[in-house]
Amino acid sequence: MYHKAPDFAWTSPFTVYLRTILLNLARDELRRLRQSRLRLESLDPDGPEPVDPSPRLSPEAALLARERDATVDRALAQLAPVDRLILRECLIEDRSGQELAQALGMSRDALYQRLHRARRKLKTLLATEGGMSDR
Repeated sequence: MYHKAPDFAWTSPFTVYLRTILLNLARDELRRLRQSRLRLESLDPDGPEPVDPSPRLSPEAALLARERDATVDRALAQLAPVDRLILRECLIEDRSGQELAQALGMSRDALYQRLHRARRKLKTLLATEGGMSDR
């Protein structure tokens, strides 16, 4: 027997839905690849080879990089702990907004609003702290 699919209210163009689906699939694949890489690294008894992140930096460039990192650390320390957590999880760990919002007990819109405010405050702090406003 044929069952009719429920009607769906298309409030946006189909391309918006398709792009969102593709972005979510790409994020899921990236998370899967990261997890498999972590599992492989954990199977290596010697651990991963230490990697020098800046093998060709001159001493002056290395000093500037350390100063920049210290400036970013000081600016991050001035943010609220939940804002630091949101920045780290969304921007560095690439955790989904819905997943993080549920873990923090807030709506996805509230999470994105906090993320936007935290980024704006961090940018302001970096601009006043060390002239890093373009980062």
